[in-house]
Amino acid sequence: MSLKVVLQILALLLTIGGTAFAWAALVDDWQKGRPGEALWPAFERLRQALHHLFRRPRTIRISVGSAVATASAMGVGVARGHRPVPRDAPLEDQVAFLRDRLDELRGDLDERTKVDNERYGALQQRVEDVAAEGRTTAGVLREDIRDVSTGSVRQELVGLAAVTLGTALGAWADFL
Repeated sequence: MSLKVVLQILALLLTIGGTAFAWAALVDDWQKGRPGEALWPAFERLRQALHHLFRRPRTIRISVGSAVATASAMGVGVARGHRPVPRDAPLEDQVAFLRDRLDELRGDLDERTKVDNERYGALQQRVEDVAAEGRTTAGVLREDIRDVSTGSVRQELVGLAAVTLGTALGAWADFL
């Protein structure tokens, strides 16, 4: 076997190997960047059509049954009320009633303010948790984007170098 034939075989092997290596990198990038999406939709439709033609028929089972459910509830209602002060009551009684009623309203207001502050604190904590989760997710997405955009660059460059070397060897073999 002459040197020219050996170089041409080596050039062909490098070209095919480099091309296969670069294609593997391309497909890997595609699957990372668009998982579940077909690289060539026409081939995917053809594959689905062939699968549909040659698949085994499905067995269908029908189950029969019945179910009964009953729900009931009981409860007790509680309400607060105030006995009104008669209109002809002395002024001191009316003022005392108003003071008592204002104290009750202040107590109710303080209680509701306390509940609202607790809810606000819980809501604020939840917002902080969601913001932290968003920052974490953004970091992961940045890392994924970096990996998809540069993850297989070395593999693609090795494939390109192999194709270039194979082409150069093939051309050099032709001049021998």
